[in-house]
Amino acid sequence: MVEDTRLDSEADPDGPPSWQAAGGNDSRGGSTGWRVPEDPETPGVERGSPRHLLVCLDRSPASESLILHAAALARPWRARVTFIHVLESDPRAGPPHPADAVDWRLRRLEARRYLAEIMSKSVRQDLQVRMALAEGRAFDEILAWSESHAVDLTILSTHGEKGRTGCGLSGTAYKLIDGSSGSVLVVPTGETSRVPAEEASYKRILVPLDGSLHAESALPIAAQLAAAHRAELVLAHVVAVPELMRSRLPTAADRELEQAVIERNESVARDYLTEIRSHLRDPRFEIIIYLSRRGSPREELLRFIHDEAIDLVVLSAHGATGATDRALGSVAAHLVAHARVPLLLLRNRTTPRLREDRASSPSYTESARLPSAMTA
Repeated sequence: MVEDTRLDSEADPDGPPSWQAAGGNDSRGGSTGWRVPEDPETPGVERGSPRHLLVCLDRSPASESLILHAAALARPWRARVTFIHVLESDPRAGPPHPADAVDWRLRRLEARRYLAEIMSKSVRQDLQVRMALAEGRAFDEILAWSESHAVDLTILSTHGEKGRTGCGLSGTAYKLIDGSSGSVLVVPTGETSRVPAEEASYKRILVPLDGSLHAESALPIAAQLAAAHRAELVLAHVVAVPELMRSRLPTAADRELEQAVIERNESVARDYLTEIRSHLRDPRFEIIIYLSRRGSPREELLRFIHDEAIDLVVLSAHGATGATDRALGSVAAHLVAHARVPLLLLRNRTTPRLREDRASSPSYTESARLPSAMTA
């Protein structure tokens, strides 16, 4: 069974909710409130919104398209943006410079020109921007810069200059997602992502929910973006087939129990999504609920993303299990590897995952702000 219900913004669910989403404490012991207070230092922006975005550029057309996504996210949050490019040296020559010093100087000059061109494009997007040029291994330098400059959100493409190699992620992208302590926006390479050539605008934003507080933590950010882009906000839940221990073929009683559990979970999920909808109700965007019991949550979410023209998926890096020993939960990891739309993976910066084998002294050759006249 699949539900795709367009909701009446004036309708209220009957009776009090089983747990509250605004004010007080919920019945599961969590703090309430998806409507976050404003940041006192930035009126009109909710507290906890990303304030510093880092865009990873490698001179590929795919990475340049990240500028549009950075603008689409930075404007609602009034966030500053840094473009970073890393000059990777030949590992055979020894860090941080290659054997040919003249060639290295030429490459550095070309990199600065490239960043200058990118900066000129960003002016048209009305961004508060700066640039950073580093030397060394890309993932080491980006992770170190991110940590030392309190980056909240890193924006990267799934593949770089070499393009798609048949894998879900390039090695560098995987290491950045695994090592980053902040949130990450992953943009698929070679996909249009349904974004216009001159401006990124999200029309349908999906938030997968599994009933956990981890998953719900994505709701404030998703609601902010839906309001800023006048987008539809889609709240989705997939009712998984329950696992019953079986030492032999299922009996009629087993099948009846399984069906009863599915129907119970479906009913609870419908009420759950309806409650969330009522608390997120906002005249600036429409909310749709999607409830399915087709089977695997991972595969059903992928199918829905493709079939329903989703522009952006906003989700917590971990769901119900909350297993922080891995960079991503199983659903998030599957979507990163297979989805063909941008994924905004949210995580708390208070649990750093920086690799211990990072270069001990990253070398930043340049970190320059635009003249004030260009950033005004």
